[in-house]
Amino acid sequence: MAANLRSLASEPRFAAVVELIRRQKELASDGAAQLKFAGNHGCLAHAAGVRYGMIELEGRIKEACEAPRKRGQQPPEKPEE
Repeated sequence: MAANLRSLASEPRFAAVVELIRRQKELASDGAAQLKFAGNHGCLAHAAGVRYGMIELEGRIKEACEAPRKRGQQPPEKPEE
């Protein structure tokens, strides 16, 4: 599966898939931030779950698209933001 995702990542259209995931993640945050949902714990929990799911999916796609590492090799350091 990872090899297929790495192959797809080289296509320009793959960026649209990643952007869709990012937008859904932001929509979940926006939904949870609405004042009308402040007292509705079910809506807040749902929005948090959706956001968490999108974060996990995005992370798994990014991880699969990275070049495979040799056993014992340390992952590359993340740049400071």
